[in-house]
Amino acid sequence: MAGEIDAGPPHRIGQRVLALTRFGGYSDVAVVPAKRAIEIPPRMSFAEAAAIPVNWLTAWHMLIELCNVKRGQRVLVHAAAGGVGTAAVQICRRVGAEVIGTASGSKHARLRELGLTHAIDYRRQDFEEVVKGITGGHGVHVVLDAVGGASIKKGWRCLAPTGKLVVFGASSVMQGPVGMIASVLQMTPFWPLKVMQENKALIGSTSAASGARRTCSARSCARSWRQSRREPSGPSWIWKCRWPKPRARTSGSNSGRTSEKWCWCRNAALDLGQPLSY
Repeated sequence: MAGEIDAGPPHRIGQRVLALTRFGGYSDVAVVPAKRAIEIPPRMSFAEAAAIPVNWLTAWHMLIELCNVKRGQRVLVHAAAGGVGTAAVQICRRVGAEVIGTASGSKHARLRELGLTHAIDYRRQDFEEVVKGITGGHGVHVVLDAVGGASIKKGWRCLAPTGKLVVFGASSVMQGPVGMIASVLQMTPFWPLKVMQENKALIGSTSAASGARRTCSARSCARSWRQSRREPSGPSWIWKCRWPKPRARTSGSNSGRTSEKWCWCRNAALDLGQPLSY
């Protein structure tokens, strides 16, 4: 969420912040630890700030902190038109990595504008075959997979030696009981000796990481945003949803929390009258 601090440490009242919340981020007012309310740059809108705690933070953590993506490397991003996907594409562009992304055909043009190098229509193309063709059979250095199911097995085969497969979701299980069971059964069991012999890595990632780690990552994302705004084309998203304006704030108890350690933040991102990338 993003907004202004209503109550908390006196010197922070009225400060424009993004806030890291495990739950409750869709409400018009939220209470968060003061250290997780991070001041945002003056030119950053609340809509842009609200995308950092989940979408950009997840992409940044996977690409920069877990995989250490560098210039010239190749990255395969599944669901490239999603919130995390569009953030990943732009982060890769910034570091100079080549990005291959899967998305429906209608979104390819916009993704190329954001920095996508190669677009794959997952509905009509086998991404494994296309990736091997693009890389000349060498594979990619990183695969970001939020699909699960058979996609994980194919993504693993797309990796070059020393490559990393990062699993941060499993959307394929959201297909009813039968589809869920089928998706789970298609997931590859990874035996330690096999992983060692192939010289690859399997990494799990979730936005519900430790508070201290998420706070540090969020600060890094905000700094990166500030630098990117100096470029002709700053961060962008593919908007997908619209949120209603919030109800008027109601008074309530602070549940015994001291004002020096907690902040009451009004979620201004919900009062923009424009779509947000949550």
